[in-house]
Amino acid sequence: MELYKAINEFRDINSDNDNSDDEDDTTKAVILRKEKLEEIKSLLANSAIEKVNKIANDGYGYTPLYAAVKIGDVDVVKLLLAKSGIDVNQPTRDGTTPLSFATMSENIEVVESLLTHPDIDVNRPTSNGSTLLYIVTILNKIDMMELLLAHPRIDVNQPTMDGRTPLYTAAEIGNTDALNLLLAHPRIDVNKSKDGNTPFDIAIINENIDIINLFLTYNNNHYTQLKSNISLARKSKTYVLPNELWDLVSTYGNTPAKFHKKNLIKLKKLVSMSIPDNIKDFILDPSASASVSAGGKSKKKIKKYNKSKTVKKYYIKNRKL
Repeated sequence: MELYKAINEFRDINSDNDNSDDEDDTTKAVILRKEKLEEIKSLLANSAIEKVNKIANDGYGYTPLYAAVKIGDVDVVKLLLAKSGIDVNQPTRDGTTPLSFATMSENIEVVESLLTHPDIDVNRPTSNGSTLLYIVTILNKIDMMELLLAHPRIDVNQPTMDGRTPLYTAAEIGNTDALNLLLAHPRIDVNKSKDGNTPFDIAIINENIDIINLFLTYNNNHYTQLKSNISLARKSKTYVLPNELWDLVSTYGNTPAKFHKKNLIKLKKLVSMSIPDNIKDFILDPSASASVSAGGKSKKKIKKYNKSKTVKKYYIKNRKL
């Protein structure tokens, strides 16, 4: 297969050029590279598309495009992508596509070139059911995440076979950089759940204050109702909470979700850990302000909080669960 052979020879030319310190050898390699590019261009022009997409009999199932992506030369990749009818998504025998290999190799130029092709399948799952976006989220490959998220057809909410979305996974492992990127996407579904737990839930279950705060900031900036199966189900109007955590409680209080005792206990622990040292940083439940100004029970409650030396003990009113 002439085309496949020419591409592999191109790899050897690049290798010789990279490893040579001799100026004459480098010049020769540059000339040879140019000649080989012209040879590949000519082969592409005179080859039927069936030959261009043909899988090599090499035991690996490489196509000429995959071979070009593997050597990492963007000029060769662009020549192949310009061929009408090129199968840009053809995988190898182990299921790896050209885009998968380029992304895992973090070859920005090659990834960018592949993503510009109109037939690229940016959401194609791997053999284990994970999308590229999901994989780079786990691996914290931020540059690759940015490229994939910029693609107009990216499905930012596509789950794995076990129901994990990229956002859920970023919240689960505590990847703040990835979470910020995902939350910034216009089509993100912040409430898509796995086994009944939303990404917000998993942040609370894992007691990750930084991730919780990211979700709360998103909630405030986008006027979005975060949903959760962990509901505080408020029965009192006298809660005193830090400013940054009030939204958390009011969100849960307004969510008609199931009451989960185990998760509520964890949430109580989290909030108590986040209590400010200065009582002036506390605010009163807005719904109780009227009774406070009127001298009702809430006013007495506030006095109790101010006088108490064990504020944390009364931070969230005890009640039967």
